[in-house]
Amino acid sequence: MPGGYLAVDFFFVLSGFVLVRTYEPRFKMGLGIARFMLIRSVRLYPLYAVGIAIGTVFTLQRLLRGSENHMTLSEFLGGLTFNTLMMPSPFSRGLFPLNGPAWSLFFEVLANLALVIILTRMRTFALAILALIAGLVLTVAVFHYQITSGGLRLLGEGEAATSAGAYWDGWYVGLLRTAFSFTAGVVIARISGANDRSAKKSAAICFVVLLLLMIVAVLIEKRIVFDLTFILLLSPVLVFVGSKIEPHRLLVPAAALAGELSYALYAIHVPIAHACQFAARKAGLSNFAIAPAYLLVSLALAWL
Repeated sequence: MPGGYLAVDFFFVLSGFVLVRTYEPRFKMGLGIARFMLIRSVRLYPLYAVGIAIGTVFTLQRLLRGSENHMTLSEFLGGLTFNTLMMPSPFSRGLFPLNGPAWSLFFEVLANLALVIILTRMRTFALAILALIAGLVLTVAVFHYQITSGGLRLLGEGEAATSAGAYWDGWYVGLLRTAFSFTAGVVIARISGANDRSAKKSAAICFVVLLLLMIVAVLIEKRIVFDLTFILLLSPVLVFVGSKIEPHRLLVPAAALAGELSYALYAIHVPIAHACQFAARKAGLSNFAIAPAYLLVSLALAWL
C-alpha cells in the first residue's frame, strides 16, 4: 500500500479516542499517573519486546555473516540496550533499528503520559485549539523537512516527508503526527456523545474507505498534500463517523478478530518481512512469491 504508513496516523486518532472513553471515568474516580502508566506498559511492552526479539535475532545473524549495507556492531549493541528499555537509540540513524515501527509505540507512551498529566485536565475547547495548533505546526514541519532534509532521498523514492518519524532526521515530524492525531482523538471522544451506536451494514464502508485511501497511488509531487488531507481531516472524520455506528452482527466476529490481531501484527510485521525477504533472495524468489508465506507466518504469530 503506497500510503500504508497513514495507518499510523489513524491509529493515533483511534488511540486517543479509545483511551479517553476507557480511562477518563477512572481518572475521575482516582486512578493515578503511576497506576495508569503501569497498566499501559503491561499492555504495550510484551508484544513490543517480541518484535524487538525477532529483530535482534535477524540482525545478529546478519552481523555474524558479515552482511554488507547493515548496521555495525556498536549500532547493534546500542540499539539492543536502548530499544530493550523502549527508548530510541542515539547510536544509529533509526530510533529503533531492531524494529522500525517501534518509534510510534515510543511516541504512544509519551502521548499516554501527556493524556494522564495534561490532556484530561483540559476543557474540550482548549483541546481543540491545541489540536489545531499541532496540525498547523505539523504542516509547516512536513514541508520544512521535505525541503531542507531531502526527504525523498532520505526516506526512499516514492515516499513523502509525511511518513517521517522512524529516523532521527525526521523525529520531530513523527512527534507532531502523534501530537495532532492523538489530541484529535481525545477531542472526538469528548464531542461524540454517549456510546449509543446503532448497528448498520453500511459500517463496512468506513473500513473500505480507509483501505482505499491507503491503497490509492498518488504522484509523489502531490503526496504531501494528499497525506496532510488524510491526517488532518479524513482520518479524524472516519473515527468520528465510526463512533456513531456499529458493524452489522455478521461482521462482528471478523472485526473482533482483526482488533485482537492488530497490535500484535503491527509489533512484529517488519522484522518478519526482513527475514522473509532475505529467505526469498536466498531461494531466488521474488517478494511477490514469498508474500503468501509472509502473511501466514505473520498472522499466525500475531494470533499466538
